Amino acid sequence: MAEQLDWHWRHQLRPWLDGLTDDEYFWEPAPDDLARPSGPAEAPYEDFPLGALALHINREVIHHGAEIALLRDLYLQGRERAWRAPALAQAR
Repeated sequence: MAEQLDWHWRHQLRPWLDGLTDDEYFWEPAPDDLARPSGPAEAPYEDFPLGALALHINREVIHHGAEIALLRDLYLQGRERAWRAPALAQAR
């Protein structure tokens, strides 16, 4: 796992960060930015504040990430059980 994270940092994230200007790197939203309407790109929710959209996206990422982790764990456990099943059947 550490090797995968190191590779991702060196080949994916670090090159992208190296190309940023100081203004881009240290950007923070102004307080009023999160209160403004989301705009027509988010129809039919264009009148909702941008902060609400950001929170909704955050919840969706957590929700779907948890589903993916659950499916991964069930898949791995199922493979382990399938591998052990013939040995258990022979032991009886």
